[in-house]
Amino acid sequence: MPERGSFILFRSRTYFDAEIEKLDHWAEDRLTSLKTKLEEIDNQIREIKKDARLALNLPAKLELQRKLRQMEGRRTEAWKEFDQAYREVEQQKEMLLDEIGKRLK
Repeated sequence: MPERGSFILFRSRTYFDAEIEKLDHWAEDRLTSLKTKLEEIDNQIREIKKDARLALNLPAKLELQRKLRQMEGRRTEAWKEFDQAYREVEQQKEMLLDEIGKRLK
């Protein structure tokens, strides 16, 4: 009978490892995508700041400052999205741990 118990534990461990790996890949893809989005926004913000410094007239500077504020708002939203995605990943991992724990009992 110990062999059967060992087999069940092996299957549970294998299942757990596979599920954690899938979750890690999903999380990595999701977070990498969001990081890329943040980097793109940061690059746009740098360009707008540069253009605003180089603008020769006040109306152009004002327009660029408005655009800058808009982009900074987008960056704030992107950070919130990144944070939410990270929390979702952690929640998924916690649910997986709970599920495995229940199966072991």
